[in-house]
Amino acid sequence: MSFSTLLEIKPASNTLEKGVGEDSRQLRKTEEEVFHHATQPITSGGWKRLLADEVFEIYSECSESGWDGYDASPLSEDSVLHARSFIDLIPVWIPRPDLTPSPDGWLSFEWRLFPNRILSVTPENGVVIYAAVLGPQNLHYGRISLEEYRERLPPQIAELLSEYF
Repeated sequence: MSFSTLLEIKPASNTLEKGVGEDSRQLRKTEEEVFHHATQPITSGGWKRLLADEVFEIYSECSESGWDGYDASPLSEDSVLHARSFIDLIPVWIPRPDLTPSPDGWLSFEWRLFPNRILSVTPENGVVIYAAVLGPQNLHYGRISLEEYRERLPPQIAELLSEYF
């Protein structure tokens, strides 16, 4: 199927309306999301959309125990959900981070600038763990509860990103 053919396809309005169960409603929602994703120009989502796609790619590669050739825990669906939620919090003016799967089953976001300027952020179950090396004597680290930061990036991380990256 060519891309131009894909653009002509519209989600069928009556495909799943006859279903009454939760599975039918979820399938309908997924159909709409896939259609929206397939027809949205890449420029409208910028790097955040590409990063969200990369989350799923990494998940598919690292969802088995020992994915690293040693004893790494598999990435869980929770790690994907937390990573996707964290992407939504990152302002678009922030440079794109790299995604790194960790052996303990979570996805980490890393910003690197020069060899001695690194910020790593790992969203886990309700918390964000971060560590920054910003020079020989300039280290920052901590755990932040995401309870009060559902709509915006925690200020400690936003400040590090805006000042150093």
